[in-house]
Amino acid sequence: MMGAAPRTGKAVQAPTIVSVIRMTGLATAAEMLGQEQLAEGLGIKDRSLRTKLTATRGVSDQDLIAAALALEATAARMLEHAGKLRTEAGL
Repeated sequence: MMGAAPRTGKAVQAPTIVSVIRMTGLATAAEMLGQEQLAEGLGIKDRSLRTKLTATRGVSDQDLIAAALALEATAARMLEHAGKLRTEAGL
């Protein structure tokens, strides 16, 4: 077959976008959650997260969605705990 790209055996990855807004959003999520917890939420290693934060790799839509989900899960746990503390204080 002429003109066909050779197969490399690698999985096709979703395109990533290097954007200041995306990188800043991911960096803010890392500050709020901690890099280890954010990396876990993204399903990647800390080293891979660092490459995303330094613009070596782009930040995909899936990365942003996973970061948002991790933040929401943490926020829910924090609100639940705050409620328990208020209850214990008699509020």
